Amino acid sequence: METKNTKTKYDIIRVASECFLEKGYSVTSLKMIARELKISPGNVTYYFQTKEHVLLSIVEMLLDYEWRIFTKEIDNGLDTLSAACLEFVTTVASCQQNPIIKDLFISICESEMCRVCVRNHRIERSRRIVKEQGSDWNEEQMTLVEIMIRGIFYSMITTDDSVVTLETRVAGALRLILSIYNEDEETKNRIIKNILQTDYQKLGKRVMDGFVNFVKVTNEKTMEDFLNGKKILETK
Repeated sequence: METKNTKTKYDIIRVASECFLEKGYSVTSLKMIARELKISPGNVTYYFQTKEHVLLSIVEMLLDYEWRIFTKEIDNGLDTLSAACLEFVTTVASCQQNPIIKDLFISICESEMCRVCVRNHRIERSRRIVKEQGSDWNEEQMTLVEIMIRGIFYSMITTDDSVVTLETRVAGALRLILSIYNEDEETKNRIIKNILQTDYQKLGKRVMDGFVNFVKVTNEKTMEDFLNGKKILETK
């Protein structure tokens, strides 16, 4: 019975992630997910009380994916702060290009449980940045930094070119973020210039296409491990 229940839970995550990334989070309902799986809505809410709880499972995959990209950029020679800024910009660009991705990230920003999950994960990134700077920040300071940056991010993705162009928004947001980390003007100008010179819109599309594939592969691997009897971590 436990085996069947666990498989159902993974099936819900698989179908929900497909719906969220192909149709959009806002238009997907638990009834739609249940219909796709040919189970009752009650079976879905047995494992996930609300759609927001299912979203949290996708957020955990997103954070895993972003951390891999972040550490890869560092391994390729980018400093931690530049890598964090580049990730910020490419995510904003992907939201600009794809309304489904934009809907997903707005939903994440507006969900308290998802915000907490993201903040707790991103504090580790801030910890690496301030360590590289030689700064001595406590946990409260790093938590405040992440709250402020998430606020900037939300403002960026809920504003479009009819108000302020993407490049102007990107430059302004980066200057704010770099100020939060107490960088001097020379460093701010260098990082902003380097990022603006990249094709961050193309990179944003590639990164999000990679995430969609990552979710698919992760779901397939999780189910394969489960069916093969391997021990895997439970989704929170």
